[in-house]
Amino acid sequence: MFRINLSDKEGWTRVELEDQHNGIKAEVIRSGAVLNAFYVPTSTGLVNLIDGYKGKEDFAQTITKGFRGAKLSPFVCRLNRSRYSWKGVEYKLEDKFVLNGSALHGILYDAVFDVIDTTSNEHSCSVTLRYQYDGDLSGYPFPYNCTVKYCLEGEGKLTIQTHLSNPAAAETSIPICDGWHPYFRLGGVVDDWWLEMASDQMLEYDTELIPTGKYVTNSMFYPKRKIGDIHLDN
Repeated sequence: MFRINLSDKEGWTRVELEDQHNGIKAEVIRSGAVLNAFYVPTSTGLVNLIDGYKGKEDFAQTITKGFRGAKLSPFVCRLNRSRYSWKGVEYKLEDKFVLNGSALHGILYDAVFDVIDTTSNEHSCSVTLRYQYDGDLSGYPFPYNCTVKYCLEGEGKLTIQTHLSNPAAAETSIPICDGWHPYFRLGGVVDDWWLEMASDQMLEYDTELIPTGKYVTNSMFYPKRKIGDIHLDN
């Protein structure tokens, strides 16, 4: 049987998805629609695989120090000099977090999402969160809706779905990208972990971690391989 546990303490809302059969739990917070914890059973008991936040104050003080678990929207990574152009118009997005002159990781990383739906039955449980951005930042004047659904099923299967849409009244398409900035805590040394990604391409980045717009061939993690001494920062 699956169940949903909700708690709210001083504006810090947590939604816990729980599989009562084996104790597996996924904790989602309204702040940024972040996956804040994912407890799975091991030989030593339940272990949390996600490096999350202790509470509202911890989130407010540290979210931009690593963007742990952040929803990256409407852009990921960095905007060179915080500028971009869309349909012949140039915009400068300095309204949120800027590092060395470049805007980082979108504008929704600290947005407080609304819980719009919860479901639970004997096979699964889920929570759906939504944030309606009204286009109030001068650097990104494009209203859109971001909906994130977390669903926990049997055997610890956790599915995360994101749906982006501009309002029905919008008369044009918008520039948008979406991503996730997960921080895992798996124990041991990262060199000993194995990684698998079913992809044979990746974006090319320059020395400042700015995407060049080009794709390069990269299939080093498909099939899986040990991370070892490979340096990963993009």
